[in-house]
Amino acid sequence: MNKAEFITQIAGDMGTTFIAAKRFVESFQRTVTNALAEDDMIALHNFGCLYTRKQGERPVRNPKTGEPVTLVPRTTVRFKPGKLLLEAINKHK
Repeated sequence: MNKAEFITQIAGDMGTTFIAAKRFVESFQRTVTNALAEDDMIALHNFGCLYTRKQGERPVRNPKTGEPVTLVPRTTVRFKPGKLLLEAINKHK
């Protein structure tokens, strides 16, 4: 599902226009991005948690040349699914 399909689905579920749903999705993206940039955790009850994790400097290899390179420290985003989300996606299998 791409972004336009996602927005269309939300618009249908909410009974609103595509434009209103698009504004909601873009606002949600900005809010999540700003919170994670400030190192806040986002916990959506029964859905899951988004949080940042620091990765230290580490040696890696360039897959094209095989040359060893050092990867600079960075921050990544992790998602931990909630219990109800896991139950919902595993119920259909």
